[in-house]
Amino acid sequence: MGDNKKEEKTMKSALSPYSFIPMLEGEAKQDISSIEEVPAFNVSQEGTLTGHIEYDLKVTSNLHVGAESGKKTEDDTKKQNNGPRPFFRNGNGKFAIPGSTMRGFVRSHAELLSGSYPDSVTDETFLYRKFASKCKKVRDEYSDRMKSEQRRENAKENQKKSGNKDALPSVMQVPDDVKAGWIVNKNGKYSIIPVQEFGATGTTFFRIHEADLRKANKLAENQYMYTTQIDRNDKNAPDDRDANPDYRPYRGVKTKFYYDRTSQKLSLCGSDEEGVLLNSGWIHGKKHHYLVSAAKASGNGSIAVDLNLAVSYMDDYKRNCIQNKKLEDEADFYALPEEGEEKLFFYKVKKIDGKDKLVGFGPTPYFRIYFDHRAKDGITVTEGSGLDYAKAIFGYTEEKVSLKGRVYFENCVADSVPTTRNISLTLSGPKATSFPMYVNQIDDDQSDKLLPVDELHTYNMNPFHLNGYKFYWKRSKAIESMDEVAKPTGNQKSGEEQNTKIQSKLQVVLATPKKPVAFHGRIDFENLKPDELGLVLMSLRLQNESEPESYLIGSGKPYGMGKVSLVNIHLYCMDQKERFRLVNPVETDCTDEIETYKQMFISGMGEGYTKSDMYTTYLGVARQDNADTYLDQYNGKLSWSKDKNQHVVYMPLDSKTKDVPDYKSCLPLEPARKVMERLSNPLQDAVVTDVTRQNNDKGYCVYVRLSDGTEKVRCYQDKNIKDDITKIANLEKGDKIKLRVKYIKSNTPKKPDRIMASEWWINK
Repeated sequence: MGDNKKEEKTMKSALSPYSFIPMLEGEAKQDISSIEEVPAFNVSQEGTLTGHIEYDLKVTSNLHVGAESGKKTEDDTKKQNNGPRPFFRNGNGKFAIPGSTMRGFVRSHAELLSGSYPDSVTDETFLYRKFASKCKKVRDEYSDRMKSEQRRENAKENQKKSGNKDALPSVMQVPDDVKAGWIVNKNGKYSIIPVQEFGATGTTFFRIHEADLRKANKLAENQYMYTTQIDRNDKNAPDDRDANPDYRPYRGVKTKFYYDRTSQKLSLCGSDEEGVLLNSGWIHGKKHHYLVSAAKASGNGSIAVDLNLAVSYMDDYKRNCIQNKKLEDEADFYALPEEGEEKLFFYKVKKIDGKDKLVGFGPTPYFRIYFDHRAKDGITVTEGSGLDYAKAIFGYTEEKVSLKGRVYFENCVADSVPTTRNISLTLSGPKATSFPMYVNQIDDDQSDKLLPVDELHTYNMNPFHLNGYKFYWKRSKAIESMDEVAKPTGNQKSGEEQNTKIQSKLQVVLATPKKPVAFHGRIDFENLKPDELGLVLMSLRLQNESEPESYLIGSGKPYGMGKVSLVNIHLYCMDQKERFRLVNPVETDCTDEIETYKQMFISGMGEGYTKSDMYTTYLGVARQDNADTYLDQYNGKLSWSKDKNQHVVYMPLDSKTKDVPDYKSCLPLEPARKVMERLSNPLQDAVVTDVTRQNNDKGYCVYVRLSDGTEKVRCYQDKNIKDDITKIANLEKGDKIKLRVKYIKSNTPKKPDRIMASEWWINK
């Protein structure tokens, strides 16, 4: 590809198999003012409805819903690892979608549609470490938290002298105020006991060059990173071919040394001090190990570690294990200590807003640190004083109080025995830790413009806003093999060379639009208010059944699996007076009232509800049958190339190809509505018929003939043009370009409608 920095400037958006539906903003819509007012189950409350809903789930792409099971034995785990994950079956052995899956599907839709507080958003503080991120802002945020005021001033001075404002700060050489300490797990609570400092400098550890360790014979052969002695004075990276294949991260190697506190010089040959050697995994160019004082600091100066931070650390470690399987085998080094154990870690405490705050901790001095805010802090919906719709209808469980739901979901059972196939797919992908995707990156000053890569919002920003509810784009056909993704891009190895360790084997039910598979389900409800019932029905299907509508459920959504439509919805209501009086009360078919109940809910949400960004985006996603033209670009068919001047960034989940930027370095996702607008108005081929200067001589006017024969489309140079002025000036008659046209109706009688280019690409 050439110069990646040059390419970065042309990046306009990032492609992804997913996007977001924005949340409603403000206080959650109150359904019931208090838990005491929720209708009881043993009474027939006037004005409420009891009965059941029956529906068919029409599956039109391959579907996998995993089998539920209890506690697994070691043999069970081995069998599952060797074979595919089976599709769920009910007690009679029939293929089925669990009631819990359908409950989760309906509840999440109801939560979004009603503007309820999103309990599904993780209440977690994410960690990050950014040495050389393309986003200068997050790079600076990391360095600011890892260096002292003096180091910051030194870095500014160095940048001023070098004239390079983007130069990496010198903190990356030796982090300031990072200390070593023993992290202890006692009664499920974590604390850090600092180690003894080396004199007035406050130092608790040293970086030791491997050449010095080898010279002093301090380690066993398998604890050196290289098989041969490396030159201490060589500023170049060691030859990777000399990397020790037996090397693994280690800690706890006891040693003795001498440290002159006056001259601050260290000698590995002395024996006055006791220390501990440790080191993390090998990376290209790494030369140093770490030497830490073996003595714990005197006094009671332990530092408490908030349990939430400890949980976030382990969650972060597990996420990294998915991307790097080696970390799983090195849990003894990276994981927190078990009950009653202690491990040597590094940490940093910094005064923020007048209070000492634990910035982060880890097994090396260059640890991942915590963002300032939890993911939940970015929710645009606030909790009200009463119960919102989701809690009132589906119930909830909290530490001191719980509420039973008033809807009950049966398993959704296949009408016949479906055809199945075993497939293997990589199911891991970007999580909410990917702030360029999950955090709203719209420029506050220009509502239709995304922020440049240097200025992205992170979880450190106050306030920040999440993009909303995640959904996956639908495909016309499900992908069944990683080869279908890998071959167009060269990003992953194909065939037998693929890394099958991170792939999941699935038993899928085969389905296509021409050969759909039907499942039949049922929902029972008790004492629902009419608007509550309307919300449940809307969460099953937003529109009436004459309109196209589909969603995704189950595994493999990024690959187009699990496309379903809910059809043949029938509503049956019970006479509330006969409910307890008769043994078998009669239920009346109320299907004709479905749209009435939906409208009652919509009316209760207030004026402007159906015009909100949430509702219109949700409706657009429901109606969109597939996003193939968008996802073809995601699969690499329009990825970066020397021969093609493409302007939309291919976003693989984890790029190993230097020519293709991965999602961590891309600009943020465009809003779903913008993508849907393009999908409904695809690029068209066009031929240039003339090029003239504009009257103000500040740009050009390009006339083209579209593929349908339409001529004289005017393409002005403006913010929607994706090419620079030189390329426009060099256009000639007969050149082929691509356009996205916009038809503008004339307001003047007898004057023809105009046809403008809203977006265009020049491949010259």
